[in-house]
Amino acid sequence: MTTFSGKQVLTNAQGMAVYWFAVDTSSKSNCSSSCLKFWPIVPGPATAGSGVTGTLGVITTNGVKQATYDGHPLYTYVGDTAPGQVKGNALNVSGGLWWVMTPNGAKVAASSAGSSGGSSAGSSSGGSTGGGGYGY
Repeated sequence: MTTFSGKQVLTNAQGMAVYWFAVDTSSKSNCSSSCLKFWPIVPGPATAGSGVTGTLGVITTNGVKQATYDGHPLYTYVGDTAPGQVKGNALNVSGGLWWVMTPNGAKVAASSAGSSGGSSAGSSSGGSTGGGGYGY
């Protein structure tokens, strides 16, 4: 996990922030074609790291298994170029709002969008992370 605006944010095994798209449903991603160039899916299944207590799942998007967290299909953002960045938070693009995924699903205010905060996730080993993110 990493910290953004005082809240914990889930990350993948590489420490990159994980996002959810407000117009998705628990069974369908509404991000396709050009959207996926900017918002790559988090491949599933995912493994929860330390401190992650939500329900992990999988849906199929464009023939690829995509990880979900508490019913939200998960993505990373190409604008985040280093671990700990959350430049995609609260962006209104591709037909809806994008939010960094917090352990409880709470939206994080956009006041500090684009900045990184605090610690980044640990490295991946055997499909899980020591930093509280996702292993894949």
